[in-house]
Amino acid sequence: MTHPQFIVLTSLSFLINNQEKVNQVDIANATNIDVMTISTIVKNLEKKGFVTRNISHTDTRAKLITLTDNGHFLVEKSVPIVENIDKEFFGSLNYQTSTFNNLLLDLIKRSSLQ
Repeated sequence: MTHPQFIVLTSLSFLINNQEKVNQVDIANATNIDVMTISTIVKNLEKKGFVTRNISHTDTRAKLITLTDNGHFLVEKSVPIVENIDKEFFGSLNYQTSTFNNLLLDLIKRSSLQ
């Protein structure tokens, strides 16, 4: 599973728990990923058996996205692993988190100027 696929799956899981129906636009808004990229990611997740896409009964242009049982299982298993990795990686920063964040911001600013 790629990082964007993880983001889409976990965002979809969150959205499903908080609203009745979820479409690709909802996922795009929640993740700040453009709709066309979401469409590609969702198609790949569907091929892997983690999500299903169905045409909306109220808007035939919209695809409603749901997690399959395998998708639910993957989210349940992967979130704790990713959270542990984050803790281990960023936990070593201790009190230097703000310095690290400032260095990252500076790097982003310099790269956007090029």
